[in-house]
Amino acid sequence: MGKCYVVYVGQNPGIYDEWSECWSQVCKVPDAVFCSFCSSKIASTSFAEFREEEEWLKGKTIPSCDGCGMKPSLKVSNARETVGKHFYSCTKNLLHFKFQMGKSYVVYVGRNPGIYHRWSECWAQIDGVPNAVFCSFDSPEIASTSFAKFREEEEWLKGETIPCSKSCGHELLLKVSNTWESTGKHYYTCRLAVKKCSVGADASSSSASHNVVSTLIERCQALEEEVKFVTKERNASQERAVILEEALHNLTLSASDTNYKLFVEGSMAEYLGTVSSL
Repeated sequence: MGKCYVVYVGQNPGIYDEWSECWSQVCKVPDAVFCSFCSSKIASTSFAEFREEEEWLKGKTIPSCDGCGMKPSLKVSNARETVGKHFYSCTKNLLHFKFQMGKSYVVYVGRNPGIYHRWSECWAQIDGVPNAVFCSFDSPEIASTSFAKFREEEEWLKGETIPCSKSCGHELLLKVSNTWESTGKHYYTCRLAVKKCSVGADASSSSASHNVVSTLIERCQALEEEVKFVTKERNASQERAVILEEALHNLTLSASDTNYKLFVEGSMAEYLGTVSSL
């Protein structure tokens, strides 16, 4: 099930099913407010509540907020707050401020890789950059740690001969070795040093899936080696059987050796039966 996007403040507020449609409504609007939801039902409920609050606030005299250093334009009364309604204050973009509060953005591949604390700054570094890589984090500390690890691996990868990954359909330039994968390092694949980030909100599922795939690949490689070994042994046994058969046919046995010949032929038949079952 795909995401839904609600544009609260933008060119045409509403619910959109595609990110590109949502972005076209907010990218050029100062103080635009939008949010993504995992289902259309939740998105519809949120947008309906927003509209209800918006209608209620029309024509109201809104008191100032002592806890805000900016001139407020909207604030819901205490009675409305107690019933769980949205809290509007400070600026028309407070809802956006609430969504983005504490967020940090790491640009791994972009115009100027680094850590940014505003979405607009992050977007300026990746907009129009092919295969740009970025990720959002809930705190600057986590963002700094992730970016530091990325830089560490980037330095490690310089000059290394990196094998191609069979699990990806793209032409690959970089992939961390199995040793580094086993220690939980990031997974690099695809074109232009694109990094598949295994941190952030989807870290657990992405990391778990990658571990399962790695285990299956290792098991397949082990089975392939085992098949090669068994095939090699079988070929050697067949060659030995041919040599023995030729030697048997070349023997000139006297009548007194008839019983011995029958014994040898019986043993050979038993041996060939064993070889063919491999």
